[in-house]
Amino acid sequence: MRVFAQKGLSRARMSDVAAEMGVAQGSLYNYVESKEALFYLLVDQGGRQEPATLPARLPLRTPTRKQLLKRIEEQIENTFVLAKLDTALKRRQVADVGAELEEIVRELYQRIYDTREPATVLERSAIDQPDLFILFFVRTRRQLLERLTRYIKQRSGSGHFQPVRDPAVAARYLLETVTFFARHRYSDPDLQPGDDETVRETVVQLIVRSFIQVKLPTRPRGGRTRP
Repeated sequence: MRVFAQKGLSRARMSDVAAEMGVAQGSLYNYVESKEALFYLLVDQGGRQEPATLPARLPLRTPTRKQLLKRIEEQIENTFVLAKLDTALKRRQVADVGAELEEIVRELYQRIYDTREPATVLERSAIDQPDLFILFFVRTRRQLLERLTRYIKQRSGSGHFQPVRDPAVAARYLLETVTFFARHRYSDPDLQPGDDETVRETVVQLIVRSFIQVKLPTRPRGGRTRP
């Protein structure tokens, strides 16, 4: 994961992986036929929380490009099944928009956090691989941004959210904020202290407050704000 995250699929070498693991390069070929097969294995494991499982037959054969892209697409689709967001997009009446938005942000944050390592590998590899670039950045990210934009536009239009000049920019702000704290901050060479729960709760709190329509306190005739 670390080697592919730093160098991407094109530039990573099996010797780099062996050096990172502290083993002989030849020993890796007992498990995978090539770096492409190793990359496929990382993708296949995805964001699993349990220990990795090896294929029944070793070494793992090199996949075709079509097989690799298909498995990547499947994992991405599984990652961004965002039930809270999709339900909100279909909801016409909103009883508590703050609670609704909080659920959406929490779900998105957790998905990105759980898949932060394989996603970093894919993101770095996509820079040098045109077909991966289209799949990861053009299709996946754009579709997610489109869903978030529609949600923000709907809630702004109904008066639940503060009006914004461009809902698409607001959607990008939401996604990039969550992505930084749930994933990118872990590669920061000067990672600031703070436990994961505190960081998550602070991000959720700030995002919800930035979107919700705030009612200003009424002012009596004397000009003093009521407590």
